[in-house]
Amino acid sequence: MDDKDWYSKQGIHFQYKPGKPSAPVAFVENQDNVAEKPHWLELEDNASMQQEIPSEEIGFGNKTITGIILIGVTIVLQILLLMSANSGEDDIDEDMTIDEMVEDAEDTANFLFVLNLFFLTLQLAGLILIGLDVTQLSETLNSRI
Repeated sequence: MDDKDWYSKQGIHFQYKPGKPSAPVAFVENQDNVAEKPHWLELEDNASMQQEIPSEEIGFGNKTITGIILIGVTIVLQILLLMSANSGEDDIDEDMTIDEMVEDAEDTANFLFVLNLFFLTLQLAGLILIGLDVTQLSETLNSRI
């Protein structure tokens, strides 16, 4: 974009007379095009903004990595839990009554339910960590613009 185009979009109009320097005739503030800047001005602004916030202060990625590791570990543990629950024991205790077998199955089901709730809670915490990190990155990028 040419500088003259940018000035005209901002509402600054020049009157050209031969032999005399050009001077602005009128200034009309244009609210729609306030965000548009000449290309060279955008480059200077971006360079100065990058110098204001060092990359060490941003700290993006730590929570995301922690969240991904947390989710990955809990998924692996859930898979191992499912594989061990499906294998079961081949030898059945002949001395157990039906009531004891049902009670044992209910206890096992309750334990697996609580363990799966624990794993799902950890996975939710991992997603929250990732969301917080992405929000921090978004706010950092918005403050740079």
